[in-house]
Amino acid sequence: MLCCQGYEFAAGGDTTFEVDAARVKYGSGALREVGSDAKALGMTRVAVFTDRTVATLEPVTIVLAALRAGGVDVALYDRSRVEPTDASFRDAAEFGRAGSFDGYVSVGGGSAIDTAKAANLYATYPDDFAA
Repeated sequence: MLCCQGYEFAAGGDTTFEVDAARVKYGSGALREVGSDAKALGMTRVAVFTDRTVATLEPVTIVLAALRAGGVDVALYDRSRVEPTDASFRDAAEFGRAGSFDGYVSVGGGSAIDTAKAANLYATYPDDFAA
């Protein structure tokens, strides 16, 4: 068994293992499927998070079009900061609360992802950042 070379199963113990990894979609058409994926997950109103520079690029245009083509209402938040701050997270969270979103999508790097996660968290479970 190639996957377990050098690993000896103990008598009476488990003879298999499972890895439950996150689903990853990769390929030149992946962004065009975001709308159907969101719809399949039951999303009806989605916030798309990015920054002002990335918002002008083709990937954001493709994601917005795919969501709309999938019948999903979409709003763009393009104020993610390269190095997010508590103030930028508060702003994103207010956007999330005001928008009553049931889905969050980020386009760009880690800062856009972090901003979307913070907006979702604080819009869903409001709390004081300073606490």
